[in-house]
Amino acid sequence: MLARLSRSSLALACAACALILAIIGTVEALGSAPTLAVAGDEATEQELTFHLQRLAPAVSDESRRTGQDVAPVLAERAVDRIAADHTLLAVAREQGVLEETDFASLMELREQTNTDRAEAVRRGEVVYGLTEFDDDEFYDHLLTAVRTEVGQRLSDEPGDPLHATEADVEAYFAAHSDRWRTNATRYDVVTLTVPAADGKAPGCRELLTGDIAAAALQDPNGCPTATTEQTALDGSDPTPQHSPQSRLLQTVSTLNVGAVAPATSTTEHVQRVGLLDAETDTAAALEQYRPRIRQALLDEQLTAYLEERRAGLDVDVDLDRLTALAQETLS
Repeated sequence: MLARLSRSSLALACAACALILAIIGTVEALGSAPTLAVAGDEATEQELTFHLQRLAPAVSDESRRTGQDVAPVLAERAVDRIAADHTLLAVAREQGVLEETDFASLMELREQTNTDRAEAVRRGEVVYGLTEFDDDEFYDHLLTAVRTEVGQRLSDEPGDPLHATEADVEAYFAAHSDRWRTNATRYDVVTLTVPAADGKAPGCRELLTGDIAAAALQDPNGCPTATTEQTALDGSDPTPQHSPQSRLLQTVSTLNVGAVAPATSTTEHVQRVGLLDAETDTAAALEQYRPRIRQALLDEQLTAYLEERRAGLDVDVDLDRLTALAQETLS
């Protein structure tokens, strides 16, 4: 009887030990779970802190306006940013743009880039851009370059997911032609000039500040000291940057036909500009802007592609732990 009781006690003791070990294993597993992982790629504490610090100023300003608690908002923004960046970097790995895309490898690449640039400077070579990057500067520089190269590789050949035909480019231009018209448009412009001393005089003030049509600037009878000048501007004509003609072109290219721009003033006079008419050579605009149109289309397609890829990724986050880290970052 005593022997049987001893064996029973031993069995119970073993079962209890097994249960305790299982509980300890579960606790350890939970303790080692990452704060944030995107498609299985863990964001290290160094990476989390980096993004929290980058996002903190803007989120803090926003929270002051909205009254929201800063730390939870900051944590959520960090999740969004890291998930988006991990998506781009994952595609970059797939396309052979980068071999290693974990955060530590990116920072090692920064150190190597700085070393290479410093050596180039010592050799007397021309170095474009910064000669030394800090972490923030290099991260932005790298992701911009990676995005550009990824877009190129995804669109180079027919059959590539983002390849655009000439017909695609022309259709995109037709849908957004107002973005690419300045250099292929002839503008009929009227400029009203009033001496500064008369800018607030009755009749003059209405022309300079009122809600009027461009045609009203051609007939300033209520402002005796005003003068008007009608000008034909051709957007295709070369003009020196910051010249009066260049500034006038920049102003009228933002106006609809019949609209007037806000008045501008110097110590000598006050001027107001209106657009009487505009005529765009659509075929010339398409040919002149074709490379920029293609790039704009690619940027839009790449953004949609990355967003779709991002939506399909599993994002595992311990939001309480990340919020606590955000609070530490803010303090």
